[in-house]
Amino acid sequence: MKHFINLCVPYVFFEGIIDKLSFRNWFDSNQPVSQEDSRELQRSLNGVGLNLEVLLGHAQMNLSEFIHLEAGDVIQLNKKISEPLDTYIDGKPFFRAKPGQQNERLAIELLDKLEEEQE
Repeated sequence: MKHFINLCVPYVFFEGIIDKLSFRNWFDSNQPVSQEDSRELQRSLNGVGLNLEVLLGHAQMNLSEFIHLEAGDVIQLNKKISEPLDTYIDGKPFFRAKPGQQNERLAIELLDKLEEEQE
């Protein structure tokens, strides 16, 4: 399974070094990737933040019900508490997880990897 990442960098960032960049060199497959380059890329990516979400379930209600919600009301979801939850990273499926607690904080235990639907 291959994973891709898209990075968006403002053009202004490259203005000072644009003359040193060659598009052909970025994708030249004849150049071997050095171990140092791989380690540097790994170090750089380790600090990238990701948005992780866990979907507890879905519920439908009409506007009248929504407007009258109060603290303490219970909203019934479409999943049982024993069912695994789906996790998403930046909106893409990632893992199934089991809810729980660790050190008196809410937590999840990752169970198995979700395969993203192929389009």
